[in-house]
Amino acid sequence: MKRIKIIFALMLGLVYIAPAQTTFYKQYDLNQGSAGYSLQPIDDGGAMIVGSTTVEGQGKQMLIMKTNETGDTLWTKTYGGEGDDHLECIRNTSDGNFIVSGFAYYQSYVAKINTTGDTLWTFQKEGNSVKSVVQTFDENYAIVRNSSTIKIDSYGEELWLKDFSIEGEFNNIVELEDNSLIYVGNEEVEPFYRINLVKMDQTGNVIWEKIEVGYFGHKAYEAQISLDNNIYIGGSNFGGNYAQPLLMKVDTSGQVVFWKTYENDEPFQSSIFYSLIQLNDSSTVMTGRMGESNGSPSPFVQKTNQEGDLLWMDTYPILESSSEGYCVRQSGEEHLMVTGRSVPWAGSLTKLIFLKTNMDGAITSSPSPLAKEALKVYPNPAGKKVTFICTLANGIHEGILELRNTAGVLIKRITLKKLNGEKTISTNRWAPGIYFYTLRTARGVVTGKLILAR
Repeated sequence: MKRIKIIFALMLGLVYIAPAQTTFYKQYDLNQGSAGYSLQPIDDGGAMIVGSTTVEGQGKQMLIMKTNETGDTLWTKTYGGEGDDHLECIRNTSDGNFIVSGFAYYQSYVAKINTTGDTLWTFQKEGNSVKSVVQTFDENYAIVRNSSTIKIDSYGEELWLKDFSIEGEFNNIVELEDNSLIYVGNEEVEPFYRINLVKMDQTGNVIWEKIEVGYFGHKAYEAQISLDNNIYIGGSNFGGNYAQPLLMKVDTSGQVVFWKTYENDEPFQSSIFYSLIQLNDSSTVMTGRMGESNGSPSPFVQKTNQEGDLLWMDTYPILESSSEGYCVRQSGEEHLMVTGRSVPWAGSLTKLIFLKTNMDGAITSSPSPLAKEALKVYPNPAGKKVTFICTLANGIHEGILELRNTAGVLIKRITLKKLNGEKTISTNRWAPGIYFYTLRTARGVVTGKLILAR
Protein backbone atom coordinates (compact mmCIF):
# COMPACT_ATOMS: atom_id res chain seq x y z
CA MET A 1 0.00 0.00 0.00
CA LYS A 2 1.74 3.14 -1.18
CA ARG A 3 0.66 6.61 -0.20
CA ILE A 4 2.05 9.86 -1.53
CA LYS A 5 0.62 12.73 0.48
CA ILE A 6 -0.50 15.93 -1.30
CA ILE A 7 -3.00 18.63 -0.35
CA PHE A 8 -5.92 18.61 -2.79
CA ALA A 9 -7.94 21.79 -3.41
CA LEU A 10 -11.62 21.45 -4.16
CA MET A 11 -11.68 23.24 -7.48
CA LEU A 12 -11.22 22.61 -11.18
CA GLY A 13 -8.26 23.54 -13.29
CA LEU A 14 -4.88 24.64 -12.03
CA VAL A 15 -4.48 25.04 -8.31
CA TYR A 16 -1.83 27.10 -6.53
CA ILE A 17 -0.88 25.48 -3.24
CA ALA A 18 0.55 27.44 -0.34
CA PRO A 19 3.69 25.83 1.11
CA ALA A 20 3.55 24.41 4.62
CA GLN A 21 6.06 25.58 7.17
CA THR A 22 6.72 22.40 9.12
CA THR A 23 7.03 19.61 6.53
CA PHE A 24 8.95 19.59 3.28
CA TYR A 25 11.00 17.67 0.73
CA LYS A 26 14.15 19.51 -0.32
CA GLN A 27 17.14 18.92 -2.56
CA TYR A 28 20.40 20.79 -2.09
CA ASP A 29 22.90 21.66 -4.82
CA LEU A 30 26.22 21.58 -2.99
CA ASN A 31 29.53 21.90 -4.82
CA GLN A 32 29.90 19.15 -7.46
CA GLY A 33 27.50 16.63 -5.96
CA SER A 34 26.55 15.59 -2.44
CA ALA A 35 24.73 13.02 -0.31
CA GLY A 36 23.38 12.85 3.24
CA TYR A 37 24.21 9.61 5.10
CA SER A 38 23.10 10.38 8.65
CA LEU A 39 21.29 13.10 10.58
CA GLN A 40 20.60 14.21 14.12
CA PRO A 41 17.55 16.35 14.92
CA ILE A 42 18.17 19.36 17.18
CA ASP A 43 15.90 20.97 19.73
CA ASP A 44 14.85 23.96 17.60
CA GLY A 45 13.31 21.68 14.95
CA GLY A 46 16.30 21.79 12.62
CA ALA A 47 18.91 19.11 11.98
CA MET A 48 22.61 18.38 11.72
CA ILE A 49 23.23 16.33 8.55
CA VAL A 50 26.48 14.59 7.67
CA GLY A 51 27.61 12.95 4.45
CA SER A 52 29.91 13.78 1.57
CA THR A 53 30.34 16.42 -1.07
CA THR A 54 32.67 16.67 -4.05
CA VAL A 55 34.74 19.85 -4.09
CA GLU A 56 36.55 20.94 -7.25
CA GLY A 57 40.24 20.24 -6.98
CA GLN A 58 39.87 18.42 -3.65
CA GLY A 59 37.80 15.34 -4.47
CA LYS A 60 35.19 13.95 -2.12
CA GLN A 61 35.09 15.71 1.26
CA MET A 62 33.34 15.17 4.58
CA LEU A 63 30.21 17.30 4.81
CA ILE A 64 28.39 18.73 7.84
CA MET A 65 25.27 20.82 7.24
CA LYS A 66 23.00 22.54 9.75
CA THR A 67 19.41 23.49 8.89
CA ASN A 68 16.59 25.32 10.60
CA GLU A 69 13.11 23.89 11.16
CA THR A 70 11.99 24.63 7.59
CA GLY A 71 15.05 22.99 6.01
CA ASP A 72 16.87 26.22 5.15
CA THR A 73 20.64 25.84 5.31
CA LEU A 74 22.21 27.76 8.18
CA TRP A 75 25.75 26.70 7.33
CA THR A 76 27.77 23.95 5.65
CA LYS A 77 31.31 22.86 6.38
CA THR A 78 33.62 20.53 4.50
CA TYR A 79 36.69 18.72 5.76
CA GLY A 80 39.13 16.19 4.39
CA GLY A 81 42.09 15.36 2.23
CA GLU A 82 42.24 14.14 -1.35
CA GLY A 83 40.71 10.69 -0.95
CA ASP A 84 37.17 9.32 -0.71
CA ASP A 85 36.39 11.20 2.49
CA HIS A 86 32.92 11.03 4.02
CA LEU A 87 30.97 10.93 7.27
CA GLU A 88 28.54 8.06 7.90
CA CYS A 89 27.23 8.64 11.43
CA ILE A 90 26.29 11.50 13.75
CA ARG A 91 24.91 11.24 17.28
CA ASN A 92 24.27 13.51 20.24
CA THR A 93 26.69 13.52 23.16
CA SER A 94 25.69 13.95 26.79
CA ASP A 95 27.22 17.45 26.99
CA GLY A 96 25.15 18.88 24.12
CA ASN A 97 27.70 18.39 21.36
CA PHE A 98 27.93 15.77 18.58
CA ILE A 99 30.11 12.79 17.72
CA VAL A 100 30.65 12.02 14.01
CA SER A 101 32.45 9.18 12.28
CA GLY A 102 33.53 8.06 8.83
CA PHE A 103 36.64 7.95 6.68
CA ALA A 104 39.18 10.74 6.07
CA TYR A 105 42.82 11.14 5.10
CA TYR A 106 42.84 7.43 4.17
CA GLN A 107 42.11 6.54 7.81
CA SER A 108 39.31 5.65 10.21
CA TYR A 109 37.96 8.97 11.47
CA VAL A 110 36.00 10.09 14.55
CA ALA A 111 35.50 13.69 15.67
CA LYS A 112 33.66 15.53 18.38
CA ILE A 113 32.12 18.77 17.13
CA ASN A 114 30.10 21.53 18.73
CA THR A 115 26.81 23.04 17.55
CA THR A 116 28.56 25.38 15.10
CA GLY A 117 30.55 22.58 13.49
CA ASP A 118 33.87 23.42 15.11
CA THR A 119 36.07 20.40 15.83
CA LEU A 120 36.78 19.78 19.53
CA TRP A 121 38.98 16.72 18.98
CA THR A 122 39.63 14.00 16.39
CA PHE A 123 40.61 10.35 16.47
CA GLN A 124 42.32 8.87 13.41
CA LYS A 125 43.76 5.42 12.89
CA GLU A 126 44.79 3.38 9.89
CA GLY A 127 41.85 1.28 8.77
CA ASN A 128 38.40 1.29 7.24
CA SER A 129 35.54 3.74 7.59
CA VAL A 130 33.94 3.99 11.03
CA LYS A 131 30.37 2.98 10.25
CA SER A 132 28.89 3.53 13.70
CA VAL A 133 29.78 5.19 16.99
CA VAL A 134 27.93 5.23 20.34
CA GLN A 135 28.58 7.05 23.57
CA THR A 136 28.71 4.46 26.31
CA PHE A 137 27.48 4.64 29.92
CA ASP A 138 30.96 5.73 31.14
CA GLU A 139 30.99 8.81 28.84
CA ASN A 140 33.48 7.13 26.51
CA TYR A 141 32.84 5.97 22.92
CA ALA A 142 32.72 2.60 21.17
CA ILE A 143 33.25 2.51 17.40
CA VAL A 144 33.05 -0.25 14.81
CA ARG A 145 34.93 -0.42 11.53
CA ASN A 146 34.42 -3.63 9.59
CA SER A 147 36.57 -6.29 11.30
CA SER A 148 37.39 -4.51 14.58
CA THR A 149 36.03 -2.33 17.38
CA ILE A 150 37.82 0.39 19.32
CA LYS A 151 37.00 2.06 22.64
CA ILE A 152 38.12 5.67 22.94
CA ASP A 153 37.83 7.96 25.92
CA SER A 154 35.97 11.27 26.18
CA TYR A 155 39.03 13.13 24.83
CA GLY A 156 39.56 10.94 21.78
CA GLU A 157 42.36 8.75 23.14
CA GLU A 158 42.36 5.01 22.39
CA LEU A 159 41.61 2.73 25.34
CA TRP A 160 41.60 -0.62 23.57
CA LEU A 161 41.18 -2.33 20.17
CA LYS A 162 39.67 -5.75 19.54
CA ASP A 163 39.52 -7.70 16.30
CA PHE A 164 36.43 -9.83 15.68
CA SER A 165 37.17 -13.54 15.48
CA ILE A 166 34.28 -14.27 13.12
CA GLU A 167 34.08 -13.12 9.53
CA GLY A 168 32.09 -10.16 8.36
CA GLU A 169 32.03 -6.44 7.77
CA PHE A 170 30.58 -5.11 11.01
CA ASN A 171 28.72 -1.85 10.54
CA ASN A 172 26.57 -1.26 13.64
CA ILE A 173 26.85 -1.17 17.39
CA VAL A 174 24.23 -0.81 20.16
CA GLU A 175 24.57 -0.66 23.95
CA LEU A 176 22.18 -2.72 26.08
CA GLU A 177 20.82 -1.92 29.54
CA ASP A 178 23.51 -4.07 31.19
CA ASN A 179 26.13 -1.91 29.36
CA SER A 180 27.17 -4.77 27.09
CA LEU A 181 27.66 -4.05 23.39
CA ILE A 182 26.08 -5.82 20.42
CA TYR A 183 27.88 -5.63 17.07
CA VAL A 184 26.02 -6.36 13.83
CA GLY A 185 27.76 -7.30 10.59
CA ASN A 186 27.44 -9.04 7.25
CA GLU A 187 29.53 -11.88 5.92
CA GLU A 188 29.59 -12.42 2.17
CA VAL A 189 29.03 -16.06 1.29
CA GLU A 190 28.63 -16.32 -2.44
CA PRO A 191 26.26 -15.45 -3.92
CA PHE A 192 24.54 -13.77 -0.95
CA TYR A 193 25.18 -12.44 2.57
CA ARG A 194 24.43 -13.62 6.09
CA ILE A 195 24.14 -11.62 9.31
CA ASN A 196 26.62 -12.28 12.13
CA LEU A 197 26.42 -10.91 15.70
CA VAL A 198 28.99 -10.43 18.47
CA LYS A 199 28.27 -9.48 22.09
CA MET A 200 31.08 -7.93 24.18
CA ASP A 201 31.41 -6.36 27.59
CA GLN A 202 32.78 -2.84 28.07
CA THR A 203 36.37 -4.09 28.19
CA GLY A 204 36.11 -5.92 24.88
CA ASN A 205 35.71 -9.46 26.18
CA VAL A 206 33.50 -11.60 23.95
CA ILE A 207 30.34 -12.88 25.67
CA TRP A 208 28.98 -14.76 22.64
CA GLU A 209 29.14 -14.91 18.85
CA LYS A 210 26.35 -15.85 16.47
CA ILE A 211 26.79 -16.84 12.83
CA GLU A 212 23.99 -16.64 10.27
CA VAL A 213 21.35 -14.98 12.39
CA GLY A 214 18.07 -15.32 10.53
CA TYR A 215 18.54 -16.91 7.13
CA PHE A 216 21.09 -17.06 4.33
CA GLY A 217 20.41 -14.06 2.08
CA HIS A 218 19.76 -11.58 4.90
CA LYS A 219 21.86 -8.39 5.06
CA ALA A 220 21.89 -5.80 7.86
CA TYR A 221 22.24 -2.03 7.39
CA GLU A 222 21.26 -0.49 10.75
CA ALA A 223 20.49 -1.77 14.24
CA GLN A 224 18.69 0.00 17.09
CA ILE A 225 17.96 -0.93 20.68
CA SER A 226 14.24 -1.52 21.30
CA LEU A 227 12.16 -0.31 24.23
CA ASP A 228 12.12 -3.85 25.64
CA ASN A 229 15.94 -4.07 25.47
CA ASN A 230 16.06 -6.20 22.36
CA ILE A 231 17.58 -5.29 18.99
CA TYR A 232 15.83 -4.29 15.78
CA ILE A 233 17.77 -4.79 12.55
CA GLY A 234 16.81 -3.24 9.23
CA GLY A 235 18.20 -4.49 5.94
CA SER A 236 17.37 -6.66 2.98
CA ASN A 237 16.46 -10.22 2.11
CA PHE A 238 17.83 -11.32 -1.23
CA GLY A 239 15.96 -14.24 -2.69
CA GLY A 240 16.00 -14.92 -6.40
CA ASN A 241 16.65 -11.91 -8.60
CA TYR A 242 15.65 -9.02 -6.35
CA ALA A 243 15.84 -7.80 -2.75
CA GLN A 244 13.01 -7.25 -0.29
CA PRO A 245 13.18 -4.93 2.72
CA LEU A 246 13.87 -6.89 5.91
CA LEU A 247 12.96 -6.17 9.55
CA MET A 248 14.38 -8.49 12.20
CA LYS A 249 14.08 -8.49 15.97
CA VAL A 250 16.75 -10.27 18.02
CA ASP A 251 16.90 -10.78 21.79
CA THR A 252 19.94 -10.19 24.00
CA SER A 253 21.10 -13.78 23.60
CA GLY A 254 21.17 -13.48 19.82
CA GLN A 255 18.00 -15.47 19.20
CA VAL A 256 15.64 -14.27 16.50
CA VAL A 257 12.28 -13.10 17.87
CA PHE A 258 10.91 -12.57 14.36
CA TRP A 259 11.91 -11.46 10.91
CA LYS A 260 9.65 -10.15 8.18
CA THR A 261 9.95 -9.00 4.61
CA TYR A 262 7.60 -6.70 2.74
CA GLU A 263 6.42 -7.03 -0.84
CA ASN A 264 6.93 -4.18 -3.27
CA ASP A 265 3.89 -3.14 -5.31
CA GLU A 266 6.20 -3.20 -8.33
CA PRO A 267 7.21 -6.84 -8.98
CA PHE A 268 10.87 -7.76 -9.41
CA GLN A 269 12.12 -4.36 -8.20
CA SER A 270 14.64 -4.44 -5.35
CA SER A 271 13.83 -2.57 -2.15
CA ILE A 272 15.98 -2.15 0.99
CA PHE A 273 15.77 -0.73 4.52
CA TYR A 274 18.89 1.36 5.20
CA SER A 275 17.82 2.86 8.52
CA LEU A 276 15.27 2.43 11.31
CA ILE A 277 14.13 3.85 14.65
CA GLN A 278 11.66 2.76 17.30
CA LEU A 279 9.04 5.25 18.49
CA ASN A 280 7.68 5.67 21.99
CA ASP A 281 4.52 3.71 21.10
CA SER A 282 6.75 0.66 20.32
CA SER A 283 6.17 1.00 16.57
CA THR A 284 9.14 1.01 14.22
CA VAL A 285 9.83 3.39 11.33
CA MET A 286 12.22 2.51 8.49
CA THR A 287 13.57 4.27 5.41
CA GLY A 288 15.47 3.11 2.36
CA ARG A 289 14.98 2.64 -1.35
CA MET A 290 11.82 1.43 -3.05
CA GLY A 291 12.22 -0.06 -6.52
CA GLU A 292 9.92 1.39 -9.18
CA SER A 293 8.74 -0.06 -12.50
CA ASN A 294 10.69 2.58 -14.42
CA GLY A 295 13.94 1.30 -12.93
CA SER A 296 14.48 4.37 -10.74
CA PRO A 297 14.23 3.80 -6.98
CA SER A 298 12.52 6.28 -4.65
CA PRO A 299 12.97 7.05 -0.95
CA PHE A 300 10.27 5.50 1.21
CA VAL A 301 9.21 5.49 4.85
CA GLN A 302 7.40 2.56 6.42
CA LYS A 303 5.83 2.10 9.85
CA THR A 304 5.14 -1.24 11.53
CA ASN A 305 3.78 -2.25 14.92
CA GLN A 306 5.95 -3.98 17.51
CA GLU A 307 5.30 -7.36 15.88
CA GLY A 308 6.50 -6.05 12.52
CA ASP A 309 3.05 -5.85 10.90
CA LEU A 310 2.77 -3.09 8.31
CA LEU A 311 0.80 -0.01 9.41
CA TRP A 312 1.56 2.27 6.46
CA MET A 313 4.16 2.96 3.82
CA ASP A 314 4.83 6.14 1.82
CA THR A 315 7.08 6.73 -1.18
CA TYR A 316 8.52 10.09 -2.17
CA PRO A 317 9.68 9.87 -5.79
CA ILE A 318 11.72 12.65 -7.34
CA LEU A 319 10.72 12.66 -10.98
CA GLU A 320 13.42 11.90 -13.54
CA SER A 321 15.80 10.87 -10.75
CA SER A 322 16.95 7.81 -8.84
CA SER A 323 16.73 8.50 -5.11
CA GLU A 324 17.31 6.76 -1.78
CA GLY A 325 16.75 7.51 1.90
CA TYR A 326 19.77 6.61 4.05
CA CYS A 327 18.76 7.71 7.55
CA VAL A 328 15.50 8.28 9.46
CA ARG A 329 15.14 9.94 12.86
CA GLN A 330 12.33 11.38 14.98
CA SER A 331 12.24 15.15 15.51
CA GLY A 332 10.33 16.13 18.63
CA GLU A 333 6.89 14.61 19.09
CA GLU A 334 5.43 15.54 15.72
CA HIS A 335 7.90 14.90 12.90
CA LEU A 336 10.09 12.37 11.14
CA MET A 337 13.26 13.33 9.26
CA VAL A 338 15.00 11.52 6.41
CA THR A 339 18.19 12.32 4.53
CA GLY A 340 19.70 10.65 1.47
CA ARG A 341 20.55 11.50 -2.11
CA SER A 342 19.06 11.82 -5.58
CA VAL A 343 20.77 11.18 -8.93
CA PRO A 344 19.09 12.95 -11.90
CA TRP A 345 18.63 10.92 -15.08
CA ALA A 346 20.21 13.64 -17.16
CA GLY A 347 23.60 12.90 -15.65
CA SER A 348 23.64 15.97 -13.46
CA LEU A 349 25.39 16.01 -10.11
CA THR A 350 23.96 14.10 -7.16
CA LYS A 351 21.94 16.13 -4.68
CA LEU A 352 21.53 15.78 -0.95
CA ILE A 353 17.87 15.29 -0.04
CA PHE A 354 16.13 16.13 3.22
CA LEU A 355 12.53 15.21 4.09
CA LYS A 356 10.56 16.31 7.11
CA THR A 357 7.15 14.65 7.47
CA ASN A 358 4.50 14.43 10.15
CA MET A 359 4.24 11.24 12.18
CA ASP A 360 2.01 9.68 9.51
CA GLY A 361 4.62 10.24 6.80
CA ALA A 362 2.72 13.15 5.23
CA ILE A 363 4.38 16.09 3.55
CA THR A 364 1.83 18.88 3.55
CA SER A 365 3.71 21.13 1.19
CA SER A 366 3.95 20.34 -2.50
CA PRO A 367 5.83 21.31 -5.67
CA SER A 368 5.31 24.63 -7.39
CA PRO A 369 2.15 24.81 -9.51
CA LEU A 370 2.58 24.55 -13.26
CA ALA A 371 2.00 27.90 -14.91
CA LYS A 372 2.49 27.05 -18.60
CA GLU A 373 1.51 23.41 -18.59
CA ALA A 374 -2.00 22.04 -18.52
CA LEU A 375 -4.00 18.92 -17.79
CA LYS A 376 -7.54 18.82 -19.15
CA VAL A 377 -10.16 16.28 -18.08
CA TYR A 378 -12.97 15.11 -20.35
CA PRO A 379 -15.78 14.51 -19.69
CA ASN A 380 -16.24 16.03 -16.26
CA PRO A 381 -18.65 14.91 -14.79
CA ALA A 382 -17.61 11.51 -16.13
CA GLY A 383 -19.39 8.19 -16.49
CA LYS A 384 -17.70 4.86 -17.22
CA LYS A 385 -14.41 6.37 -18.33
CA VAL A 386 -12.48 9.62 -18.22
CA THR A 387 -9.78 11.01 -20.48
CA PHE A 388 -6.86 13.16 -19.32
CA ILE A 389 -5.38 15.38 -22.03
CA CYS A 390 -1.79 16.43 -21.31
CA THR A 391 -0.21 19.40 -23.06
CA LEU A 392 3.15 19.79 -21.37
CA ALA A 393 6.31 21.65 -22.33
CA ASN A 394 9.31 20.01 -23.97
CA GLY A 395 12.03 18.66 -21.69
CA ILE A 396 9.67 16.88 -19.28
CA HIS A 397 9.90 13.16 -19.84
CA GLU A 398 7.77 11.66 -17.10
CA GLY A 399 4.88 12.42 -14.79
CA ILE A 400 2.85 10.68 -12.10
CA LEU A 401 -0.93 10.86 -12.31
CA GLU A 402 -2.88 10.02 -9.14
CA LEU A 403 -6.58 9.89 -8.32
CA ARG A 404 -7.89 9.78 -4.76
CA ASN A 405 -11.31 9.76 -3.15
CA THR A 406 -12.50 12.35 -0.63
CA ALA A 407 -10.94 10.34 2.22
CA GLY A 408 -7.52 10.68 0.58
CA VAL A 409 -7.32 6.99 -0.34
CA LEU A 410 -5.30 6.35 -3.49
CA ILE A 411 -7.59 4.85 -6.17
CA LYS A 412 -5.30 4.94 -9.20
CA ARG A 413 -1.65 5.78 -9.77
CA ILE A 414 -0.09 5.81 -13.23
CA THR A 415 3.41 6.68 -14.39
CA LEU A 416 3.07 8.59 -17.67
CA LYS A 417 5.93 8.27 -20.11
CA LYS A 418 4.34 10.54 -22.69
CA LEU A 419 3.17 13.93 -21.49
CA ASN A 420 1.79 15.26 -24.73
CA GLY A 421 -1.32 13.27 -25.57
CA GLU A 422 -4.31 11.50 -24.05
CA LYS A 423 -4.73 8.88 -21.36
CA THR A 424 -8.12 7.21 -20.88
CA ILE A 425 -8.95 5.46 -17.60
CA SER A 426 -11.88 3.15 -16.94
CA THR A 427 -14.00 4.31 -13.99
CA ASN A 428 -16.72 1.72 -14.48
CA ARG A 429 -16.16 0.10 -11.07
CA TRP A 430 -15.67 3.32 -9.13
CA ALA A 431 -18.42 4.58 -6.86
CA PRO A 432 -20.16 7.79 -7.98
CA GLY A 433 -18.89 10.89 -6.18
CA ILE A 434 -16.01 13.33 -6.04
CA TYR A 435 -12.39 12.38 -6.76
CA PHE A 436 -9.25 14.48 -6.86
CA TYR A 437 -6.54 14.16 -9.48
CA THR A 438 -2.92 15.25 -9.36
CA LEU A 439 -0.29 15.26 -12.09
CA ARG A 440 3.22 15.76 -10.75
CA THR A 441 6.21 16.45 -12.97
CA ALA A 442 9.78 17.54 -12.41
CA ARG A 443 8.64 21.14 -12.94
CA GLY A 444 5.54 21.27 -10.81
CA VAL A 445 2.05 19.98 -10.10
CA VAL A 446 -1.48 20.24 -11.50
CA THR A 447 -4.44 19.29 -9.32
CA GLY A 448 -8.18 19.34 -9.78
CA LYS A 449 -11.54 17.74 -9.07
CA LEU A 450 -13.27 14.96 -10.98
CA ILE A 451 -16.97 14.14 -10.56
CA LEU A 452 -18.29 10.69 -11.35
CA ALA A 453 -21.99 10.39 -12.12
CA ARG A 454 -24.00 7.45 -13.47
